[in-house]
Amino acid sequence: MSRTLEEFYTVRCQVADMRNLYESLDEVTVKDTLEGDNMYTCSQCGKKVRAEKRLVILQELYIPPWLYVCFCPTLQ
Repeated sequence: MSRTLEEFYTVRCQVADMRNLYESLDEVTVKDTLEGDNMYTCSQCGKKVRAEKRLVILQELYIPPWLYVCFCPTLQ
């Protein structure tokens, strides 16, 4: 298992066809399986292996009291 902690300031999420922002963030944090041409390279043996990747937003880290939402229909 590999864990990487990264600080980030932007989360791109789909808002069209979502009931609310929470549903949209749930979609961003869905587990993604890395397989086929998209397999993960093991840092210990160097082989390509099937893996799962997931974004987790840690609540114990500082979350600003404001949210800036940009509705940009041209972003894909």
